[in-house]
Amino acid sequence: MSLHARLYDGRGVENDLFYLLSNLTYNSLLDSGPPAGFQIDGNFGGCAAIAEALLQSHNGVVTVLPALLPSASTGSFSGLVARGGFVVNATWANGFVSHLAVLSRLGNPLNLTLGTGQLLSLAGALPFNSSGVNASASLSMKTTRGATYNFVTSS
Repeated sequence: MSLHARLYDGRGVENDLFYLLSNLTYNSLLDSGPPAGFQIDGNFGGCAAIAEALLQSHNGVVTVLPALLPSASTGSFSGLVARGGFVVNATWANGFVSHLAVLSRLGNPLNLTLGTGQLLSLAGALPFNSSGVNASASLSMKTTRGATYNFVTSS
């Protein structure tokens, strides 16, 4: 699952998650293996893969919803932490981000992109129009320690 998430393959994550839950999980939701009757790495790995499908932070870039599962076209998460000291909250509907907030714990520069392909802009900045003026597929900005930044997205 994690490999599919890292490769931005939401369908692959969903297929592996379905297989894990339907074939390798007890009714208690503990992983049944193989090779042993119980494998804790299946539980930890499954959770890590889901988090990786929702938020990634590699090479200085924070990507929100890089591998959205097709069955999760509507949802939200809060409190996922990205490298660089960023706490991210997001809500999406019909496969598109509708709310995005990032708390900068350390004041590091933020390089942000959306896996949904939407354009984004800092809320309160110049609004963008239907042609995407004042917005971009990725956004780079300085942040202040302790400040929360809200973003608007195209639909």
